[in-house]
Parts: sequence; C-alpha cells; structure tokens
Amino acid sequence: MTALVAIAPTMGLPDLADGIRATWREAKRSQIVAWEAYLRTGAMLGQARSRFRADQDYGRWFAEQGFEFSTEWARRLVLLASRADAVRELL
Repeated sequence: MTALVAIAPTMGLPDLADGIRATWREAKRSQIVAWEAYLRTGAMLGQARSRFRADQDYGRWFAEQGFEFSTEWARRLVLLASRADAVRELL
C-alpha cells in the first residue's frame, strides 16, 4: 500500500475543499491530455499499418522500432483511434 501525500495538518476544511476541487480538475485535465495522446498514437499506428501488405511485415517493423508497448496495446490504440469520437464522448 502506498503512503498518502503529506498535507498540512492545520489546513481548515474550506482550504481542504478548495484543494480537493483544484486537484480533481488537474487530474481530469491530465487524463484528457493522456487520452488525446493515446488517440493520436493509435491513429499514427493505423497509418503505419496501412503501409504494409502483410501482418508479418508490420509486426517486424513494429518490433524493430523498440516501442515501449506491446503489439496488443498497439492494436487497442488503433481500435480506440478508429472510434475517437465515441471515446471523447465518454471522457
């Protein structure tokens, strides 16, 4: 289990509430930025895949790139990118 982030023990409830709201907004913005990056990555992977005739050729190219994610994750990113509007609605 991870330790909680240290919070000043003397913070009043109004300050804590303000901090919670601000931190929550920051987290939501960060998530949206991350999801937009996932969608762009998926779109680029889809574009790369379309340039290969065979799955094996794409697979070799993918492996040579040293991406920090698996081909399964790449497949999911491409699928998400193909449904970007629906993903954005959910966000």
